[in-house]
Formats: sequence, C-alpha cells, structure tokens
Amino acid sequence: MSGLEALGSAAGRLFKRNPKISKDGYTPAAERMPSDCSLTEWQTLSFPNCNDVHNLDLREVLNIQKHGEVIPANLGEGDQSELQISQEDKGKAMRMGYVGSGLWRQVWKVQPRFRDENAVLKVMKKEHDVNPRNFDRHRRDALVMERLTSSPHVVSIYGLCGNTVLTEYAGVTLDDFLYEGAKYENTEKYDRDTPTGKIELALDVMKGLKAMHDRDIVHADIQSKQFLLDPTDGVKVNDFNRCRFLPKHDKTGDVCKVKIPSAPGGQRSPEEYEMQKIDTKIDVFSAGNILYGILTGHKPWDEDMNKDMQRNVMKGIKPKIDEQFRIPGTADAALAEIVLKAYEFDPDDRWSATQIVDELEKVLKEHGGRSSNVNGEKTGTKSLRRKLVSL
Repeated sequence: MSGLEALGSAAGRLFKRNPKISKDGYTPAAERMPSDCSLTEWQTLSFPNCNDVHNLDLREVLNIQKHGEVIPANLGEGDQSELQISQEDKGKAMRMGYVGSGLWRQVWKVQPRFRDENAVLKVMKKEHDVNPRNFDRHRRDALVMERLTSSPHVVSIYGLCGNTVLTEYAGVTLDDFLYEGAKYENTEKYDRDTPTGKIELALDVMKGLKAMHDRDIVHADIQSKQFLLDPTDGVKVNDFNRCRFLPKHDKTGDVCKVKIPSAPGGQRSPEEYEMQKIDTKIDVFSAGNILYGILTGHKPWDEDMNKDMQRNVMKGIKPKIDEQFRIPGTADAALAEIVLKAYEFDPDDRWSATQIVDELEKVLKEHGGRSSNVNGEKTGTKSLRRKLVSL
C-alpha cells in the first residue's frame, strides 16, 4: 500500500480539490521535487496500526486518577507553547504525563498495557489542519523510524495512526544534558571531563545522522533537543516530521537535491537560508552546532540574536573555538578540527556524516576509548526491546 492510499478516501478527496499539490501527491508547488526525479517505492510507504493506538485508554496511560479530571484546554500554540501555559495548567498537565510541546505536536509520557516500560505519545496540536500535507509529514516521521529499526541511534516506533505516533521513551534530551545540567545514571561513558567522553558523545550523534543519510533521508531540523539520551542505549536521534526523502533521477539513478522552505532560528545551513536546493549536507552543518556544544559546553553564537547568527552563517563566518580546545595532540583538538569540517560553507567541501564517523572512530582509538559497531548494528538481547508492535 502506498502512502497516498493509506491516507484513505477522505484525504484522497482533499488531494483532488487542491491543484497546487505536486506529482508526488503531497507537497505544495513551492516544494516540488525536480521534474526528472522520483521517489523510490519505499519512500511512499505507510504502515498505520490504528487499532493499537486507539486501544490506549487515556485515563489509564496518562495517569488520570481523579474522576472527572480533564486535560487543560490550553497548552499553548506555536513553537513558544511553554511560555503561554499558565503554571496551574502546566502543573496539572505534567501530573498527567505531559512532557512538552514543539511547533507541531504535544508530547505525553504514557504507560501502554503492551509495554513493560514508558512510551511517548505525540499528538498533532489542534491549531494545525488535518490535511494531506500534515498526514504526509507524520507518515514520513513514522517511516523513518520503521526503516531504521536496526539502528540503536534512532528512536524506535511502536505505533502510527494519522497524525499520531507512539514511540519509545527517554527522559533527557541532549540539550538538557549539555546545557541544563541534567544528570543521568550510567552516563559515565559521556563524561566531558574524560579524554574520550566528548568523542563518545559526538560519535553517537553522528551515527544517528549516518544511519539516516545512508538511506537518503534528510532530517532538516537537527538541534541538540532533537536527540534523546538513554542511560543504557545512549544517544538517539528523534523527531522526523520535517524530514525529506531524497528522490532519484529517473534516467541516471543519481540522488537528487530538493528545495524546502527555510525554518527560522540559528541552526540552519547557509544553503537553506539562501533557499538553494539541499541534500544531507544541511544536517551535517546543523550537527556542527551540536559538536561545538559537546566540545566547549556552550552554544555557538550564544550571545547573538538569531538574525546575527543567520548573517554570520551566510557570510561563511564560523564560531570561534577557544585555544584551550586546540592544544595539539589532544582529543579536543581533533574534535575541534571536525567541527570546522562540519561548518564548511560550501556543501561540496563539507564532510559527510560517514567521514566524520570514520574520523571520530580514529580519534577514539588513538586515545584509548571504547566504541560500538561503526555501522550502528544491534547486538545482544537489547535489540529485543526495539521490536516493533504491529508495524
């Protein structure tokens, strides 16, 4: 079943009424893929399992104990949701299992009956339209997790229905770990005060990107808050509802670049800010911000406003790296050089995720660290936890 067929007849009727939808059936005219390029078959697939999602009793899984208690009606809109919620409503929602909100979805910690551990329920916020484009946004989100089930550096999916997904749970984001002082047991491997802790952390981040890029998937929203830190499984990339699948040229079979609208903020590559066609290299540039944070403990452009970040990026200016991190022969110095490779202005000069993973593996070996399988393959009984449920 193709993704279009999986949306159902109601969604199909919406497509027919919208003349601005492109040949792939989902994207508006401004984002159309090149006319001589097409998605491969797997990129059109969808695997909904609505029965499993609808089986969730929200009064049970959201820890709603008191009779008649309901979820607060207003949990904020847009990307600044957390700033709009009253403390009373936020406290009430968090007692029920509310984790937070992004631009598109609310996130809830749940305890499904078929899981021995917590899971995450992501529901599209009511301010957004139930339309074909949003159906496809969340189809792609779910399909990335389904295709990359074998990677320990990608969050696992348990269920998909329409604009709702159920995924594995991890309590701390990489942003929390790097900048908010969040502590987690059994994370000694990533201790930034050890010679190789930063390298181990950077490796997990880049292996998640490598797993995506090996399948011609662009995340298109790489930030430290999009990575989760599990005390056992390590760092995992998350949130793929802005991702893009790179099509292939109809005659040559080469991977095609695509055009996407630029998102706000200071995490983007120069080619995205300049509205050029993009490929997986935009993720590498954005990951440079994360690697910089791992190296220094600070965000790049920390004191600048977003417009200044964008201006610097579009001029090819790179964040400064203090000399204390450039001492020759140290793991920090090697990581600093990798950061600069990720920040290359020209995407053709910018290192790929594979090149960075290979280099980090070399640095780790030189400094006596430990490492997991470079391809991110699963080993041991831990893989059983990632088995999909009816997907």
